[in-house]
Amino acid sequence: MAKVMIDSKEYDTDEMTEEAVLHLKSLQYVQNKLLELNMRVAAFQTARNAYGMELRKALNIDSNADRPIEAQMPDNITFDE
Repeated sequence: MAKVMIDSKEYDTDEMTEEAVLHLKSLQYVQNKLLELNMRVAAFQTARNAYGMELRKALNIDSNADRPIEAQMPDNITFDE
């Protein structure tokens, strides 16, 4: 007898149709996956920023601490194959 809020209205899952419960479970699954992906994106952005700052140090580039981290990141790096 779980309750869920949808558009500010409370619903009892025991009173939902089987189809509605399946949609609810699918929605919960997708929401959890989106949260996981957002957390991964944040981790990759943090790693990118750290690698960028270390690259600047290795190349003796002034990091100009007055700029936000995103502005310090070189966004035009290309690699020869």
